[in-house]
Amino acid sequence: MQYYIVDKLDDDEKLEQVLEILIQCDQEFFPSLSSKRGSDTISQSTRLLQYLSEKDLEGHGYVLVEKEGKVIGFCNFYPTYVIDELPNFPEHLHVDTVCVLPEYRGQGIAKNIYAKLMEYTRETKGLEYIGLATWSENWIQEGIMSSLEFEEIGRLENARDQGVDTVWYGKKIR
Repeated sequence: MQYYIVDKLDDDEKLEQVLEILIQCDQEFFPSLSSKRGSDTISQSTRLLQYLSEKDLEGHGYVLVEKEGKVIGFCNFYPTYVIDELPNFPEHLHVDTVCVLPEYRGQGIAKNIYAKLMEYTRETKGLEYIGLATWSENWIQEGIMSSLEFEEIGRLENARDQGVDTVWYGKKIR
């Protein structure tokens, strides 16, 4: 498998492959990524395409994971970010979305994406920290964070729904 970073999704074939991954993973997010964009009268794929377009406009970067020329997983991230709700956590690379096609899960791809991001953060961005937000019911992400020695750095109770918190993780990498 090949892991590499791009500044934006300007290759139509790669964009289409990332969109297909998002369609398959969309309902696993809480709330779903497509529910945050547009009305129900707009198709899921159009809403997710809007999501990706917004990320490009916001200056996100992407880690793409390819196997035999096909994108099977990806991550989008803010190259530099400050969490307003956590003023004591410094500027950092902020992971936004990580998705891997279901048939490739359990092979360490997400961990390798984070390893690629930590390397990029150290060598290219010169930042000392990497961080992300998730929800309290995301047990898979929690396990990945634990195995990579990320620490919980903040929690906003009931931010996503009653009983579902937003949880921030961070790690010093320098």
